[in-house]
Amino acid sequence: MSNMPDITKVFVGAKLPGEIVALARGEARRRGMSLTDFLQFAVQHELERCKARLAPEDAEWLASELRRNIRRREKHVAIRHRA
Repeated sequence: MSNMPDITKVFVGAKLPGEIVALARGEARRRGMSLTDFLQFAVQHELERCKARLAPEDAEWLASELRRNIRRREKHVAIRHRA
C-alpha cells in the first residue's frame, strides 16, 4: 500500500543553524532534490565513511540495533493496521 509508512525509516527532528539549512536548501535545489532527500544523502555519505572505521564489535552492535528497530516498527505497523 502506498500510504503505509516505510518501516525501515525513523523520524528524526533536529535543530540546525539557519545558515546550514539555507546552504542545504540551495544545494538540494541545485541538484533537483528535496531538502529531505539531500539531507539523507549527505548524512548517509558521511556515515559510510564512518562505517569503514568501525571496530567489529561496534559493527555488530549497529547491526543488532537496526534489526531491533525493524522488528519494533513491524510490530507497531501491524498493531496500527489491525483495527
